[in-house]
Amino acid sequence: MCFTAKGQTIPPFEVDVTLPEKKIAIEYDGVFYHSSDEQKERDEQKEKLLAEKGWKLLRVVDDGLSLEQVKEKAREVVGLG
Repeated sequence: MCFTAKGQTIPPFEVDVTLPEKKIAIEYDGVFYHSSDEQKERDEQKEKLLAEKGWKLLRVVDDGLSLEQVKEKAREVVGLG
């Protein structure tokens, strides 16, 4: 399974990691930045618009996981782990 580089664009958004062949986007959310009501609303809007484009958005809350651990969890989610 091929992951794209950090900062992949799915217009009009930029997401942290994508699995283009599965149309899965992964966001690695820091607790501080993603805890405000404003940011939560933007995150919900992003998820809705990506879904309309056929993408599934997975959110991983920053809990000390490395990017490689996030990728492994994504493989598990799509049944390739």
